Amino acid sequence: MPGPSPTPTAVKKARGNPGKRPLNDAEPEAIAGRPKPPRGVLKGSALTEFNRLCDDLEAMGTLSVSDVGIITGAAHLWQIYINAKRKLDREGLTFFNGQNVLVRSPYLNIVNDALRDLRAFWGELGLSPAARTRVKVTAPKKKPSDDPIDEWMSLKGGKQ
Repeated sequence: MPGPSPTPTAVKKARGNPGKRPLNDAEPEAIAGRPKPPRGVLKGSALTEFNRLCDDLEAMGTLSVSDVGIITGAAHLWQIYINAKRKLDREGLTFFNGQNVLVRSPYLNIVNDALRDLRAFWGELGLSPAARTRVKVTAPKKKPSDDPIDEWMSLKGGKQ
């Protein structure tokens, strides 16, 4: 199937439905909520990234329990990127091989591949910089007051 993959309805709603096309009312809705990281799979920077991604998606209102797989994949790639980047910084971009020839570090390929794949994950999750520019953020609804005087003042346009 050529062309970009369809944008999930939740992402379209978060962006304010910029195309103004009818939304898919029959799209299955995932169970809203924060997924738990798979036990024993993510450690260190991967677990930190898993939680950060969940926080970002939760703030956007697009997080669901069924996102555990894609978030785990992105977090795992992040850990690969971080580990390879640390080795690249420590050992440098180039080194002399056994024949005393200057060659490019294999960690550079790992870093570049991880970043390329992460961009795809971030795009799928609506987290790339380009995707963020399309998200329409609305002000949160004001919490109703328990005090009837405050409620009356807000209806009259007075200060609270």
